[in-house]
Amino acid sequence: MLIMLTAVHVTAGVIERDRVEDVLRIYVRGPNGNSDLWKTFGYTSPEAAENHIRDSVSAYLDCGIQEWLGILPERLGTMDISDRKQAGVLTVGAIRFAQYCQDLMLQLRNS
Repeated sequence: MLIMLTAVHVTAGVIERDRVEDVLRIYVRGPNGNSDLWKTFGYTSPEAAENHIRDSVSAYLDCGIQEWLGILPERLGTMDISDRKQAGVLTVGAIRFAQYCQDLMLQLRNS
């Protein structure tokens, strides 16, 4: 979700694309650069966290926002969940979040 929200802010022009690296460093290492937030996100190293988050943000930025509805369910592997009810709930939640991100992007562009 953090990745999508970052992509929203870049797409809306709130964060310049060439500043994403600065944002990623804060996510991974904290505002003072000496935190291990990367561990909280489950990464094995700060470099692994930065690389994965950078690639993930780029995946959203490199496609149209209308395609975002399919990216999150795919990344979550909802089709691989054997409990169809749980898979459906997770898929619907992911789609709703993507729709929220689209709405937020429009709000940010218009403010």
